[in-house]
Amino acid sequence: MDATKNNLPNKLNRAKQDSCDELSKVKHQKKELIKELKQVKQTNSDLKNKLNKVKQANLDLGSKLNRVKQDTDDELSKVKHQREELTKELKQVKQTNLDLENKLNRVKQNEEDKSKAKMSIHGWNIQKSGGYYRLFKKISGRVHGIYLGKTIKQDIARKKISIYMEKLVSKKGGLAIDIKPDN
Repeated sequence: MDATKNNLPNKLNRAKQDSCDELSKVKHQKKELIKELKQVKQTNSDLKNKLNKVKQANLDLGSKLNRVKQDTDDELSKVKHQREELTKELKQVKQTNLDLENKLNRVKQNEEDKSKAKMSIHGWNIQKSGGYYRLFKKISGRVHGIYLGKTIKQDIARKKISIYMEKLVSKKGGLAIDIKPDN
């Protein structure tokens, strides 16, 4: 028993030492855990800040997107309105063009009708062929022609007729031909 009594304080000291060592380890682990907890809290705080920034940026982008959508809708509305106005204007221009073409066709038809009507200068008939005018007259059983050109000018036509007739009379040796003036 004596040996156990002497051993008891050693065991107590050893148990005390072991518990102090264990307490020291636990305190050290506690410090490490507190340090790690602070780091986790800091990381969590940083992540919250980043998340808030991302949320704010997302809200800003959402509002910008809404503004862009509204501006695009407004612009689209303006373009549609302009297109409708231009379509109306185009229809009017087409109708005006059609009316003018019809008038032009009527004028051309009138011109053709006038040109087809027999015209004559001093008894010579005027005929248009291939875009050029000529004078024709039957004299002594033969048809004679005089070239006028692209336009009909009465004074030039009369001069050409008188020159042609002078040449014809001189060739025929005094053939008497009456030239009847137009009224």
